[in-house]
Amino acid sequence: QLTAEAALGDRPGAVVALDPRTGQVLAMVSHPTFDPNDFTHGIPVKTWKELTTDPMHPLMNKAIQAQLAPGSIFKIITGTAALETDSITPDFSIDCRGQVTIYGHTFHDWHTHGVVDFHKAIVLSCDDYFYTLGKMLGIQKIDFFADHLGLGRRTGIDLPDEDSGLIPSPDWVRRIFHRQWWPGETISVAIGQGAVQVTPLQVAYVIGGIASGGVFARPHLAFAQELEKLGVDPPADSTTRFPLRESTVQAVTSGMWGVVNEAGGTGAGARCPGLNVAGKTGTAQVVSAGLQNSARLQQYRNNGWFVGYSPSPDPDIVVAVLVIRGEHSSVAAPIAGEVIRAYYQEKEKNANPAQLVSQVTNGASPASGAPEP
Repeated sequence: QLTAEAALGDRPGAVVALDPRTGQVLAMVSHPTFDPNDFTHGIPVKTWKELTTDPMHPLMNKAIQAQLAPGSIFKIITGTAALETDSITPDFSIDCRGQVTIYGHTFHDWHTHGVVDFHKAIVLSCDDYFYTLGKMLGIQKIDFFADHLGLGRRTGIDLPDEDSGLIPSPDWVRRIFHRQWWPGETISVAIGQGAVQVTPLQVAYVIGGIASGGVFARPHLAFAQELEKLGVDPPADSTTRFPLRESTVQAVTSGMWGVVNEAGGTGAGARCPGLNVAGKTGTAQVVSAGLQNSARLQQYRNNGWFVGYSPSPDPDIVVAVLVIRGEHSSVAAPIAGEVIRAYYQEKEKNANPAQLVSQVTNGASPASGAPEP
């Protein structure tokens, strides 16, 4: 928790760390925040006005209430859907030329990547590849997999006022805007833009579940042991399963490993020497590129995302980082790396006394029983 707070620092955003095997929240940070003591004996009008008019919303728990476009992190959802529906195989390739025309509209990539297959498309975060998958899949399949993987709904964490995010669909457009779905909207959704909204908690929950083969443990803050000490029955563990093929999990997690560890990977900032870290970056536009270029105001800066986990696959920690107006995911990736590194340092420190007893009992030397990261 302390590492997550220090790593995020004064930047507006959130950090969420989970144990995806149990759903236990390992760290949760939201910044800026407020001092609860201000409310103890009634809050001054001036202070209340400052809190409620601050554009960074200090009264909002951004870990569970900041609903923002995830950008390229959503490519993991699109890619999973494409593999699971046999729309593609991992060797499906395109020649990325920096833009692609679909439905009469030209969609731009952030870079020209050349020939890319599924693995390389994740590592390099190739937009053109996932634009193509969006057209192949259609919005109904993307919506189906996003829903069954846990987006567009509350995770069920034991905190009040969790928001559900949004996965747009033709039904949603008809209900809210009284119009038909535009095909081009599917292409934007495929790369986590458009009306897609997620919370940092959802990102950690969903990516941890995918890396675990489609097993999603409900997040919770309360420790069962502490509740039992207080005479309170802990809530029953709640696990949702949406089984994914082993080949799908292998392809997706291999790509996310490459994001952190391979040449050109967009998440190299999360790399931790000696640890097996994987992840995915996301840079989400707040406004159009044209408006950004014409007015480089702070409120128009992109939001930076990163979600990382270790080990890969079958992680025991997953960390989602959101830096609001962080401009690029390169700001978020090192924060996740610091939290993952601190988790294993603490785990090793706590494991050593028991290990030494075991080693003495079994006649092994301490050096031979060093814990694996």
